[in-house]
Amino acid sequence: MKRTTALLLAVLLLCLSFAACKRAAPEGDTPPEKTAAILDRDGTRLGEIDARAWATAADDGIFYSVFSPKEGEFTSTAVYRFWRASDGRDVKLGALEEQSYEAVYARTALSGVLYTLALVGSPFDDSPDRLMLLACDPGKETLKTFTLSKHGFPYAALAAVGERLLIMSHEMTTPARDAVYAFDPGTEEVKELLSFDAAEDSLRGVCADGDGFRLLRLHLGEETGIFLDRFDADANKVSETPLGDLLLPAIEEVNGVENRADALNEAGMHLSRFALEDGNILVYENFGLTRLLLDLTTGKTLAVRDDLWAFAPGDKTTLFRMDFDPDDAASPEILALEHGALRPVYAEAPEGYPLLKAVSRAPSGLCLLRFSNSAQAFDSEDCFRLLTD
Repeated sequence: MKRTTALLLAVLLLCLSFAACKRAAPEGDTPPEKTAAILDRDGTRLGEIDARAWATAADDGIFYSVFSPKEGEFTSTAVYRFWRASDGRDVKLGALEEQSYEAVYARTALSGVLYTLALVGSPFDDSPDRLMLLACDPGKETLKTFTLSKHGFPYAALAAVGERLLIMSHEMTTPARDAVYAFDPGTEEVKELLSFDAAEDSLRGVCADGDGFRLLRLHLGEETGIFLDRFDADANKVSETPLGDLLLPAIEEVNGVENRADALNEAGMHLSRFALEDGNILVYENFGLTRLLLDLTTGKTLAVRDDLWAFAPGDKTTLFRMDFDPDDAASPEILALEHGALRPVYAEAPEGYPLLKAVSRAPSGLCLLRFSNSAQAFDSEDCFRLLTD
């Protein structure tokens, strides 16, 4: 069984190195050494951004960060930027000093502002680390930061629920606990809504459910219990639904999961994607092996895959993509979950870039695909393709 840790993610960040041509300096910063081209559906070049970008689709453009610590270091200044499709401008929104980790998978849009979570301070020393909420506004071209916790942990979750944001945090206090915070963009206030003793109940995700929200919770005891808890808008618990009898058999279908014990271990992993589509379809992706879509009403598994597949960050429609496979790069595959069914999505690779690496989708429907010409990270050259519905 594979294990994915914060250290591995940090190493992956360090390993992203892409080649491209020199370019003029983006606004508010020095020019990057390497850039990646931005293409439209027909292959027309629209612009270029830093090749080290962790990029996701946003309304009218590409939201991205550049985080590149020096060799042997785990923290660095991370720069947050926005490339605007309407005018081709690449603007610097702001920077976060001493960042060690960004929860890129948790990026969320609300009322035109892009939010993400980041950890300040190295998680590999004994000092407490701050979990930060970053509010990146492409319209005002600004970045604001808010401290959520002074005892943060790299893995955290973020969801837009109504007109506010909910954040799930693992608090590295003594004793350890898990918390759910609410952020009001109007007042810019952070409020703690819920707290759990981590020795008894450990949270794995938070997502919207109508005007309320859901938590995915592990109850720790002689045998781990897995529950989907529903809360109303005032954070009052409405119900709890045991998921073990549905989730564990589905996880056992994943390539690499050999038995019930493996499935239980997978169920304990931290999640990179957790959502409810159409109110009843569980979207579940962890940092281990498991990616699955589960209809909670019928108990039917709509899709179950191993870690060569991944869900695409974005809003409104879940995308299910195949990670690039050097042995089978002829036809990159993307599936969209819509009304309980999966349908193929256009994913033609640009000439010379056969390997699909990442996909994201904005609330407006704008889709961003990242392709590479090589499976070797240090030798690869990447490009982005922007698609509209």
